[in-house]
Amino acid sequence: MLISLEMTADYFETNEKYLYSDSKYKKHIKKDEKGTIRFDIDNFNKEQSIKQKKEDFCITMAAFAEFVIDIIGEKNFYQNIPTLKRQHIKRGIEKSKLSYNYGKMVQELFEKKYFHYYEDGTFPVNEYIPPEKRKSLSASFVMTEYWSRQKTTFEIAQELNVPEYWVINEIRKLGLFKKDNGVIKKAGLKGLVMTKEQKEKRQNQPHAKPIVQICPKTFKIVKEYSSQGAVNRYGFKRENVRKAMKRCGLSGGYLWAFKGVEKATINVAKRRTNIDVRVQAHEYVPPTKKELYELYIVQGKTARQIANKYKCHKNTIAQLCSKLKLHKPKSNLTIEKLKKHYLEEKMIAKDIAKMYGVSTKTVATYLSKNKIRKYK
Repeated sequence: MLISLEMTADYFETNEKYLYSDSKYKKHIKKDEKGTIRFDIDNFNKEQSIKQKKEDFCITMAAFAEFVIDIIGEKNFYQNIPTLKRQHIKRGIEKSKLSYNYGKMVQELFEKKYFHYYEDGTFPVNEYIPPEKRKSLSASFVMTEYWSRQKTTFEIAQELNVPEYWVINEIRKLGLFKKDNGVIKKAGLKGLVMTKEQKEKRQNQPHAKPIVQICPKTFKIVKEYSSQGAVNRYGFKRENVRKAMKRCGLSGGYLWAFKGVEKATINVAKRRTNIDVRVQAHEYVPPTKKELYELYIVQGKTARQIANKYKCHKNTIAQLCSKLKLHKPKSNLTIEKLKKHYLEEKMIAKDIAKMYGVSTKTVATYLSKNKIRKYK
């Protein structure tokens, strides 16, 4: 339905000029068959109803996410969500409104299992195996499932249909818990020296995964380490390597991956275009004070020219010069001298720059700031 602009202005309690300025209304202003300008109110109302539905959906999904967290716990809830999107969903739940895409993700992950409970307002009750019929866990089962296959206590509990605390107690009884496996903890104990047996046990634990070091230029495996602790002993930070493995990025100028998953990390790294720039950043070695003095002050090179030589950004060289207090001597070029050379003597900016030992750009800025017209 097309109506006149006067009617639309009265309907929305605005003037006609505002309808043209606001993009929300402007796209619905059209010409009819006779050529008169009118407003399509049906399309506008449809668009607004779709927007309202999306907003309601975003609010309900945030409430539904909180409902699921109450049932399965925060840790198990965020395990199902990809690492890069967890933070956005956390913020959305805090604001009690998710974005449309993240709301769809929550719907796809949890709707089938939990949404009917959310609509009814009831919590699902787990019918565990009674304690009388439960069989105690064997050491071989714990070593295969918990240690070698790297399953969590929650996953084992779900498979056996028992509560998680029962699985934890069973593992502790056998003395095969990962935190209490016969190795003395270093944290909080000053001056502690571990025995040779404990060191060997700590280095070669059954849950430790081998890690591969990959060259980002050739994408070939450089070295293999038994665990993250072994990487840490060779001068690499454990936290940085862990982040690099999660994000398929660089740490210490190398790509890192768990053994057996290196192909996936190489494929992701190949897709990224900025890998060469990041490799250059790791290869950058800053110039010494003597080298910088020779290039910047004696030879008179710019920060950009030095940056091209050392494969870095010009700002890094400029900051390094200010740190080392290397400043070029100020030129004797004044406005009066510039006017004399440029206007009276008709000299070129390049010749004036050579005379006073400055770049042509500085002469050009002097001219533009003082509003001196360039002659043809």
